[in-house]
Amino acid sequence: MIHFQKIWNWFGNNVSKKKSPEGTVPKKGNKKPFTIREVIKFTHKAQIYESISKQTEATSGQPEWLKLYPAALTTIIENLTEDELAEAERLAEEWTNDEVPRDVQRA
Repeated sequence: MIHFQKIWNWFGNNVSKKKSPEGTVPKKGNKKPFTIREVIKFTHKAQIYESISKQTEATSGQPEWLKLYPAALTTIIENLTEDELAEAERLAEEWTNDEVPRDVQRA
């Protein structure tokens, strides 16, 4: 019984602690890069809501409404002009590299 306790303690002290390599630990201040899709979610919010409203009577946040959101967002992105896509890409890069506007942070 004493050997079992010693083995249990050894595993508890050594095996359960997962040590991550130094290179994989994210440094403080690193942030997730913004994508064009995330920029469009913010800049074309009204169009997305309007598109969903045409398809359902459900209010935002309800399961039926949420089910339609990804398709509506994709439709809006597909219908953007090249200039609008370029602007969204520029904003995504700007928001990733520089400070994100306050109104975007709150959304």
